[in-house]
Amino acid sequence: MSVVIQVSDTWKGFRSIRNLVIFGDSYSSVRDAIQTPEPTPNLPLGTEWPGFTWNEPDLPNWVGHLLTKYAPGPKYNPTADQQDEAYLAAPLLAYDYAIGGATYSGVRHQVERFLRSDYSKKIDPKDSLFVFWFGINDCAYSSDPKPSLTALADFLDQLYATGARNFLLIDVPPVQNSPGEGKYYDGRFESWNTELKQTMETFSSGHTDATILIFSSYSIFSAFLNERKKYGFDSKPFSQTIWMDALHPTSKVHGVVAESVSTFLQSVPASS
Repeated sequence: MSVVIQVSDTWKGFRSIRNLVIFGDSYSSVRDAIQTPEPTPNLPLGTEWPGFTWNEPDLPNWVGHLLTKYAPGPKYNPTADQQDEAYLAAPLLAYDYAIGGATYSGVRHQVERFLRSDYSKKIDPKDSLFVFWFGINDCAYSSDPKPSLTALADFLDQLYATGARNFLLIDVPPVQNSPGEGKYYDGRFESWNTELKQTMETFSSGHTDATILIFSSYSIFSAFLNERKKYGFDSKPFSQTIWMDALHPTSKVHGVVAESVSTFLQSVPASS
């Protein structure tokens, strides 16, 4: 389940967030090359809409769905002309460093690129949320999550040193239920998620002025895989409405994830 590990004074609610800084793998990636994203209100992904995603071509992943449908307040409309009355510059910007195939070593390079960026020098801890979603590729290579999650705690420590205070960690989904049939499955996805919670509890005890939130993609994937019709998916074992290929979900699934992430974040009350 999604869990609130700790809320600090810098968490003013999801409605106050103006900048998402995202690190991870193909589930979050919006570009096909290693770049430093430079989003603007007119280009909130830092690249042409919807970016290069690992779901169907020309359709957004969860990051795009969040900007256009599920973030609180005004929504970004990527189809409106800037001269049109319907045009609205995005109130939420995504500094998305995620790259397909990344393990913790790739995420380390993503964090390093962020730390070299101009934005890292002008963080406002109250309006920035730092998101990490990786682990699927790590679990494919190793049944021991501790080295990767020890590195994750170090990444958070580096970001904390620059002024970051609000962190959202997303656990790994039940990949054993994908068409790839969990080639490497031996309980390691559950082990990752258990260890992630323990690692963040330890991190929070040494960083009492940080907000630490864990969103469970494992739970939401399990929910719609078990109740496909309820979520608008067909009931085939490896439905093409759910899986774009052996590992990657469709844009429709990313929409369910984005809505659930938003619901979770909005449920965390602002600090007084």
